[in-house]
Amino acid sequence: MTITGGVLTLFSRSGFVGVPGLPRYQRHRLSLLMLAVSLAGAVWACWAPDNSIFPVVATLTLLIGGRRFLIAGRSEKSANGVMLAPVLAGASDATNGYT
Repeated sequence: MTITGGVLTLFSRSGFVGVPGLPRYQRHRLSLLMLAVSLAGAVWACWAPDNSIFPVVATLTLLIGGRRFLIAGRSEKSANGVMLAPVLAGASDATNGYT
């Protein structure tokens, strides 16, 4: 995941964050933040060999939840705090196309 994120950050137009239309500085900053979370999760999983699935699940949850939060924040419909809980909980909202 960390290697793929690094490749996406370096060679993809939307970076690791995968949100089109972000300014370059913001795309790089968010992609590097996601890389740091991914790397921290990889190190955590290596240090916890007895229960290494939990760090992987926690890292993926942070990455997916953070990305959804970013997408929701850029949407005009979900700019208010009402949409924060469903986005973080992983609920789908058919009215604005996010699943």
